[in-house]
Amino acid sequence: MQNSYNNLIRFYLFILCAGQIRQVLEALGLTSPFIRVINVYGVYIFYPILLCIVVISSKATFKVGHLVLYSFLIGYPCLTLGYFYDVPYSPQYRLTDVLMPMFFFLTIAFARTSSLDFGFIFKTRWLQAYLVVSTVSILTALQFDIRYHSLASVQLLFLFSYYFYHKSFFTKYLVVFDIFLSGKRGLLVFVFSLISKLKFIQIMLVCVGVFVFVEFGLSPGKYINSLSLIGEVSFLEFLGARGKEISEVVFQLENEPLAFYTGFGSGFYYIITDSSGFIKFAHNVHFSPLGLISTYGVVYCVISYAFLIRMYVNSQKANPIFSMYLFLGLLYSLTAYSIFVDFLLLVSLCGIQNSKDRMSLSNYTQRATLLGRPGVSQIKA
Repeated sequence: MQNSYNNLIRFYLFILCAGQIRQVLEALGLTSPFIRVINVYGVYIFYPILLCIVVISSKATFKVGHLVLYSFLIGYPCLTLGYFYDVPYSPQYRLTDVLMPMFFFLTIAFARTSSLDFGFIFKTRWLQAYLVVSTVSILTALQFDIRYHSLASVQLLFLFSYYFYHKSFFTKYLVVFDIFLSGKRGLLVFVFSLISKLKFIQIMLVCVGVFVFVEFGLSPGKYINSLSLIGEVSFLEFLGARGKEISEVVFQLENEPLAFYTGFGSGFYYIITDSSGFIKFAHNVHFSPLGLISTYGVVYCVISYAFLIRMYVNSQKANPIFSMYLFLGLLYSLTAYSIFVDFLLLVSLCGIQNSKDRMSLSNYTQRATLLGRPGVSQIKA
């Protein structure tokens, strides 16, 4: 099954490269419907395939506490097939709102005893290819008139996590500048939140690089526009369409107070109107906690985040790259509904779960050996 997993990772990174090109084409006002379909809906293919591979390669054993926790995280969305509130529901979202958390938590549960090497993703050259494609596509796009300056996705943060632990200054800063030039404000904030971990000379190099880009007019106008709005408008107005999403969902929850605890249920969607008067059908919110609350309720939201935060806290020594991406993924979820739809986040969680279990077993074996307990030292870590 290791080869199946390796090929799945290679294919996913290939799709990421195609998706990066798609984002640039769309930012330039060009259409790429075929690539968009694969990139947007491909997650519904990768999740079940990864689950099947993990289940087959796993010798799952669960404690009672784990069974109760996973049963709730997996089963509760199945009980929330929105029929109880006077809000619109979509048959498509009813299906995906149940399947995505089910695939997500089932895969994590079985990853604990899987024999897969989830760290294969660090061994394939497709990560380097993704960096090259991202850099070339972003620099190329900057030479043209960009309609919407958002040239990257959250997966660039995975590259940042990977190269953060590399000795090569060039690749590390190349990813930082790709994120800066992409115009994705959310990515930039989270990257610079980790700058404090760099040495003084490294911080100065980043600052000089940013200064050069600003001086030569390569700084995305999106940043300038955002800075000009500070102090002029309310926070929700500053967020634009995302602020409208938050205010509309909060309004819906205020009209149905019970839904704050139960969620409106799988399939819930709502309607917002943008500044130009265009009516938009929206599902979830670009603020994952509120998205989880509106669909599944506050109890499910709190338990889900507590589960992920605890995994991060316990993962510092298991795998630092996966751990950093989990940290960045949790932060990014505050600007997008990304928890159940980011495949690399799921791979990272599987890697953490698997590494942590193996590390604890190895530590137990070493302690048993030192104590001289007969037979125990023969356990294979």
